[in-house]
Amino acid sequence: MKKLITVLKIISLLFINFFVFLTKNPYILIALFLLMVLVLIPTKYSVLGRLKAIIPICIVILLSQIIFYPSAPFMQRFLFGFISSMRIIIVSLSVFVFLAKTALSDIVSVFRFLPKDWLLLLTITCYLIPTTLNEIENIRLVQKSRVVYKNPWHVVQNIAALFVPLLHRVFKRAEVISLAIVARGY
Repeated sequence: MKKLITVLKIISLLFINFFVFLTKNPYILIALFLLMVLVLIPTKYSVLGRLKAIIPICIVILLSQIIFYPSAPFMQRFLFGFISSMRIIIVSLSVFVFLAKTALSDIVSVFRFLPKDWLLLLTITCYLIPTTLNEIENIRLVQKSRVVYKNPWHVVQNIAALFVPLLHRVFKRAEVISLAIVARGY
């Protein structure tokens, strides 16, 4: 029964994302975004924390649509950028909802037909995504306590202050996982 529910969740995730990529109506995309936020509110995960990571990417997409698509009127360029940004946000939030509402063991049990190496890759990926997001928040807190983010306009310095320790921690964790896999004879 659990396996059937997980399969239905995966099918609904694929259907929602397929629908999002085919939808060109911004009102429907806004409604789907609000629905995703409402579903995520009662969980232990922070919607705002997830959006903080996605919104800068969406702003770059919106600005690039406005700047580099001069053959269309301004409102059409803005609408294209807005729709593209909303699609990215909704797909990200839908995957986030899926991972928040589905246990990793249920996801792995559905994909038992995959080769053992792929199953291991899926398990490690599902484990590392939330762990990496938690690491980002921890690094931000430590950097704020050390007053690293002095000026918000020094974007490169702020990004380097975040990503250098993040990459160090991620590679360290990957090394520990690979040593554990080798030690167990996988």
